[in-house]
Amino acid sequence: DATGPALGARFRGHVRRNEIGPVYWTTCRVTACEPGREFGFEGMLGDRAVNNWHYRLTPAGTGTDVTESFRLNQNPMMAVYTATV
Repeated sequence: DATGPALGARFRGHVRRNEIGPVYWTTCRVTACEPGREFGFEGMLGDRAVNNWHYRLTPAGTGTDVTESFRLNQNPMMAVYTATV
């Protein structure tokens, strides 16, 4: 097991949606890990990835631009959710 950020490492993350709804914990797996450049992970439901988060860091003058992306993977729970929205 990894002792810090590493490709394939797992960690426990929590979801808190803008103070609305329940807070819940899930297992996450690191999908991209390049210190100072990018970090990505997928939220897991059992052995299945249900969503992906990715952060890219780009030097910008005296600071850093951070680009965040998010993708929901198609799965039975998402099909039920999208049918009700």
